[in-house]
Amino acid sequence: MKQVYIADDPADAHLVAGILDQFGISCEIRGEDLWSARGQLPLTADTLPTVWIADDGKYEKAIELVKQFESGTLIAGKGDSPWTCPNCGEEVEAQFTNCWKCGANRSAETQT
Repeated sequence: MKQVYIADDPADAHLVAGILDQFGISCEIRGEDLWSARGQLPLTADTLPTVWIADDGKYEKAIELVKQFESGTLIAGKGDSPWTCPNCGEEVEAQFTNCWKCGANRSAETQT
C-alpha cells in the first residue's frame, strides 16, 4: 500500500477516495479517527486523514488524479454519464460512487 494524499479533513479524504474509486483504484482512508482529537494533537501528516491505494501498480495514475484534483483540472472520465446500480438496478447520477437507494458501491465493471 502506498500513500497518495494527505487531506485537510475527513470530507476531503473521502472526496479523493471517491474519485480514485471512480477510476477503478481501490483505496482506504487512514487517520480519520484522529480528526476528533484535533486541538489535543498537532495537525501533522501523522494526524491528518490520509488516502492509501491498495495496488502499488496504480500509484502513478493515482498521483496523476490527485494532482488534477488539487489543481482543479480533473476532467470527467469514466464517471461522466449515469450508471446503473449492480445491486438494485437504480439509475444513479455520474458523480456518485454509491447508490442513493441501496448504498451499493459503484464497481469498476459498471462504469461507463
